[in-house]
Amino acid sequence: MRALVTGIEGFVGHYLAAHLLDSGRQVVGTMHPGAPVPGWAENLHVELYRCNVEDRSSLASVLESTRPTEIYHLAGVSHVPQSWEDPGSTFRTNVGGAINLLDAVRAVAPQSRVLVVSSSDVYGTSGSSRPWCEDDRPAPASPYAVSKLTAEHLAHAYHLRYKLGVACVRPTNHIGPGQAARFVIPSFARRIALVEAGREPPVLRVGNLGVFRDFTDVRDVVRAYRMVMDLSRPWGCFNVCRGKPLLLGDVLATLLLASSVPVRVEVDPALVRPGEAEVLELDPTRLREATGWEPSIPLEVTLRDVLAHWRRIVAEEVEPT
Repeated sequence: MRALVTGIEGFVGHYLAAHLLDSGRQVVGTMHPGAPVPGWAENLHVELYRCNVEDRSSLASVLESTRPTEIYHLAGVSHVPQSWEDPGSTFRTNVGGAINLLDAVRAVAPQSRVLVVSSSDVYGTSGSSRPWCEDDRPAPASPYAVSKLTAEHLAHAYHLRYKLGVACVRPTNHIGPGQAARFVIPSFARRIALVEAGREPPVLRVGNLGVFRDFTDVRDVVRAYRMVMDLSRPWGCFNVCRGKPLLLGDVLATLLLASSVPVRVEVDPALVRPGEAEVLELDPTRLREATGWEPSIPLEVTLRDVLAHWRRIVAEEVEPT
């Protein structure tokens, strides 16, 4: 069995590639032509192809060369603020990329199953009296969320029209070592590591800590992706989450317990994201009943791993003179 992972150079791609190799797959991956080859690539037996998902012919060429039996579509813009800064680019990558991939699959590898990675952001920011389930009506509230929902609709349309085997997943916040510092948990961990190293004052300025979010370890998330792919259903959409949202302030408090030095927390209104949902809670029942998936890594372990990662990064950085 051969798996193709688009956007393999990203945060999730590394973990997915390693998990798929462990499960007995051959793994090939696409990465943006301008991206550096990730350091982990030397240790994993993965074929890498330079390919921009906005280039349909390039995608078709990769599929022609690799003939994958399954495709995990990770490539795309994944940061909400970035999508507001350049909505057009977000749509060219997230929507145009999905169209190009689906067209290439239809033309070159119609027997391949495709997993389109969407986002819990498609449910919007208005909140709900109960956890969101997959059949609830989405209400995306950012260019990023709209682009992800559009990619879902396209995947379903291609399934109906061309009988492609497609599944969509809607993960909540997934975290782990290697995630970029522009995301909330690695941002906290990086600054704690800098304080521990004596490179920043012991003050952590934060945005809104009063929101509830469902954090899942990326290593559990990629296992869910593979289990959804293993279902071999012609179509499906699944929430990927613990189903237990936590107060962000409590998550930060847990992270601070692992700090070797005291750190004071101050709320900075400039860091509060406007219009964000107070509570985002999803129902993982469909995923659990279909696959038996359960998260296996406690949040405390994930947070310690993230902090340890940033301690290593900070220790390797050259301090400005």
